[in-house]
Amino acid sequence: MAAIDTVISETAQRLNLGDTAGPLVREVLGLLMGSPGGVAGVIAKLREAGFGGLLSDWFAGRAQAPLPPHAVQQIFGPASLAEVAQRLGISRDRTDGVVGDVLPRLIALLAPGGQVSQGAVNDAGRRLAAVLPAEMAGLTKGGPAPPWTPFRTTLPVAALIGLAAILWSQVGPRTPPAAPPALLPLPNIVEQAPATASTAASWLRLDTDARGVTATGVVRDSAARDGILNALRATYGADRTRAGIVIDPAAGEAPWLGNIGGLFDKLRRNGLSVLFEGSNVSLGGVPDTAARTDLVNQLKGLLPGDFSFGNIGDRLDALVAGSARQATAALSGLTGSYSAKDVAAALNYGIINFATGSAELPAGAGAMLDVAAAKLKALPNAVIEVAGYTDSTGDPAANLKLSQDRADAVRTRLLAAGVAGGSILAKGYGSADPVASNDTPEGRFRNRRIEYRVVGGG
Repeated sequence: MAAIDTVISETAQRLNLGDTAGPLVREVLGLLMGSPGGVAGVIAKLREAGFGGLLSDWFAGRAQAPLPPHAVQQIFGPASLAEVAQRLGISRDRTDGVVGDVLPRLIALLAPGGQVSQGAVNDAGRRLAAVLPAEMAGLTKGGPAPPWTPFRTTLPVAALIGLAAILWSQVGPRTPPAAPPALLPLPNIVEQAPATASTAASWLRLDTDARGVTATGVVRDSAARDGILNALRATYGADRTRAGIVIDPAAGEAPWLGNIGGLFDKLRRNGLSVLFEGSNVSLGGVPDTAARTDLVNQLKGLLPGDFSFGNIGDRLDALVAGSARQATAALSGLTGSYSAKDVAAALNYGIINFATGSAELPAGAGAMLDVAAAKLKALPNAVIEVAGYTDSTGDPAANLKLSQDRADAVRTRLLAAGVAGGSILAKGYGSADPVASNDTPEGRFRNRRIEYRVVGGG
């Protein structure tokens, strides 16, 4: 199958895997084909896990952002991935990352446009099935071990027979051939802008920590987003990149995009925050004045024209406004078949920045929540929890109450917009589960947050 050979070649170059790329791609094919329900079953699990937006991109052949490692474990299970790691001779962490990187390309190949291609599945299945008879012969007859293939394993013969049966069910002759499972188009949470969107600068925020980089932002088109995603993965590694970037055709120019890879290379340091917005760059997490001056000079050498530099703490209002546009664009893009997890994922792009000590809902959050309410009313069986958090400043008991009051304020707005009371829960968690250090103003800002999660009927 020439298309799979292309995936192998591209994987070898992209991940610098050399001869390991072929076995890796065949292992991922094996995971796909050997999962309950085959390719369609994996797609269904990804939808249920809230990755409808990523799937939409994969199906459409746009940005092929990797599946995060934790999601790879959720879909395929730690035991299967541990066996893959052993056969490939790489670490478990590395395995989760590279499987997540290859998976989008194989799903795009086997299910173009969201419809499983029986021909592509058959070709892939025949390619895998061809290696099984030799494997099983060596195990059952006690003969010499066959040459290494992706399926040489110490699993019981029954397991190999079971896998062979799964493959045969997908590639064996049928009279007449069974139709592939019909899949509804997945919601696209990244392409459409809200109808009333006003022109604003494209923006991109990066936050780095020991796990890698988290990127959020709004850009004008898929070419800009693809360029950012590719540069992030090349700089930080596919398995260390977490990105949520929305496309809004109404967004303004992004003059910082021209040398984005070079900029990212200068930003490879732990604990750094940076916000690109129009011709402004805001920095946070730089340890001292000398280090900040040095970083600014390096960035200036890579940026065109005159850019102004400031502190990210001074740009928080702009960041909040930009995140609201991002969330509203993502929500407005949910059309056709979408799930409560898609709505929650879109809402989580938005930042609701309550005033210090206050639980009064900021005026700028209302429009975003009203759009969310319209989407949730179409999902009467869904139950979403609004989770409130604070930073660690102050009395823990007071913080717990404040976080509950803030979550209640968000719930009240959604109810006022027509969402049924049983569909929205509110819970305050105080300063639990921080997502950033509470030692800096930027970190405390990130920890004072509202999160949305599906707890029923997703």
